[in-house]
Amino acid sequence: MDEVIGHMREKVVLPDPHGLKIVERLRPTCKPEDYLPFDADAGDGVVPPMADFGTGFRYHLTGLTHDKTGFPTTKRPEVDALIRRLSGKVDTAKEEVTFVHEVMIEDADVAVFAYGITARAGARAIRDARAMGIRAGLLTAKTLWPFPEEHVERIAGNVRGIIVPEMNMGQLVCEVERAAKGKTKVISLTRVDAEPISPDQILALLKEV
Repeated sequence: MDEVIGHMREKVVLPDPHGLKIVERLRPTCKPEDYLPFDADAGDGVVPPMADFGTGFRYHLTGLTHDKTGFPTTKRPEVDALIRRLSGKVDTAKEEVTFVHEVMIEDADVAVFAYGITARAGARAIRDARAMGIRAGLLTAKTLWPFPEEHVERIAGNVRGIIVPEMNMGQLVCEVERAAKGKTKVISLTRVDAEPISPDQILALLKEV
């Protein structure tokens, strides 16, 4: 919910339409009767050609797993192909859809990896740590998938430890450990008692590291 509220208060700037880059999507080159709206092989292997509405090409849209025609299916090979294609869309654009925010990471001796509401506590904690002479930095993940593996691995090679505060039982710390690849120790800080993790809790671990 905190992410939703955060987006509600963002300033939206509408660009000048004349300065926008127009990227044309793939369109079918076959006859309407031969059109398969979700046939990625007819496109670039990930994104299939999509016809404009009202141009004589018929296709069915659904949120269910579907075959190349767009109609629901539970056939294992078709479901497998669909899921792999959808995942491939994200992998293909990984650099464009992975968002992070770094604060005082460049010279940090110890880092905090945070997501969601804990990022605010982490930001306060590293400021307090800096005031005490502890070179702390913060990496905030704006997206969890794709996970910012390259960012974590780079930071892990330069710090004594990465603290992972999270409002659950420790699911996120496993991803950080995987991405850190053993280059530094990863310390978990969890809380599930309906109260948010405080800056003081994070600061206490920063002092230990």
